[in-house]
Amino acid sequence: MAEDSYVTKALKSVPLSHLIGGPLCAAVEAQAKAAHSTVDFVNAVGFEKDDPDKVRNVTFMYEVGDPEPQQARLTVPILTIVPIPFIRIDQMTIKFVMDVSEQSDKESKSERGKTKSATASASASAGWGPFKASASFSGSYSSSSKDESSSSLRQSTKATLDITVHAVQDEMPAGLNRVLGILEKSITESRAPAEGGTAEPAAA
Repeated sequence: MAEDSYVTKALKSVPLSHLIGGPLCAAVEAQAKAAHSTVDFVNAVGFEKDDPDKVRNVTFMYEVGDPEPQQARLTVPILTIVPIPFIRIDQMTIKFVMDVSEQSDKESKSERGKTKSATASASASAGWGPFKASASFSGSYSSSSKDESSSSLRQSTKATLDITVHAVQDEMPAGLNRVLGILEKSITESRAPAEGGTAEPAAA
């Protein structure tokens, strides 16, 4: 079986489950923390510390009436006048871009050399009486060769992870919205009594 290329190995090594699942799990965890923050806010701000079952109210003192102003008092549950944090993740976008490149260069040159040489010589003579003959021969051989091989391999990897989260202040749940409606009905306004009289509630 042929060995996988660098590009194939790089793509196989990408942990897609972590790249996609990690941000999604973080979003779910963030949503859960946001819900706990809402509960903590309601308990800390909406109820008395000494009596957790009693709703905390805020009282406003002001003057009404002309030309004879009267002192008036308005009692309001604090949860009805402050924004309750209820954050919800509305949209989440995960973008992953990976750029993998591979380049292979091979080149051959003549640089490493070998040289071989050889020489040989011989002579011979023969004859009888006044007649003689002789012969001689010589030879040489040489060879040389050079070769060189070089190669280069370039590899590069570039990855980009872009995560966009859009969170909004969500609408109140139906139960909490109903509770706030009941608390709004408990808002009371009273005015200081006139001389020789009793305190009278202000008209709703």
